[in-house]
Formats: sequence, structure tokens, C-alpha cells
Amino acid sequence: MPGSGMNSDVTIGDAIRVIPSPDGAWLTFTAPIQGAYELFRIAVADGRLERITDDPHYISGWDGIAGEGIEGRLRIAYLRSTPTETPDLYWMDGRSHPRRLTEFNKD
Repeated sequence: MPGSGMNSDVTIGDAIRVIPSPDGAWLTFTAPIQGAYELFRIAVADGRLERITDDPHYISGWDGIAGEGIEGRLRIAYLRSTPTETPDLYWMDGRSHPRRLTEFNKD
């Protein structure tokens, strides 16, 4: 369910956020599934649900902006943490593979 909460002792929770794609065809949100907290998107026209991220992690502090060049593309920045890793910043451009931008506690 969009906006469902999930507790974490590594990072604070977020307020409910639903961000439309630039063309209005999709709504992006976070929700819990199988012990993880993931990014999803749902098609406005037919309710088709797509899981954007898929990992045993906790997504927090996320935001999306319109991408350039491809209609409907949403660029997403988010914090990702796990039970053994503190939050690091990740970036996705459209449906691309997430790219890790920081390694704050690598050592």
C-alpha cells in the first residue's frame, strides 16, 4: 500500500510521497514488501504495478525530477540503507540500474 510505514533503527522514516511522472502516466511511491522498503510505480491508465528497486534494503529520503530527452522519464535520488550499512546516496535515471554515489562508511 503506498505510504505504508516501515521502522528502521538506521534512518528516520519519511512522510508519504507520491510523485507523478512528467507525462502523468505513472505515479511513483515507496512501500514495504517482504521485509524491505522499495520504490514502485503504478500506471494511471490501467493500474499496472512495477517494482523499481529490488533488494533487501530500506529506501528513504527520496525525490524525483523530470528527465530530459525521453517523455515520461523520472530521475530519482534516494538514500539506501541495510541492517549492516548506514545510508548512502543512489541515483536512477529513468529505469536505469541504480548508481551508488557515496560510500560514507566504507571503512
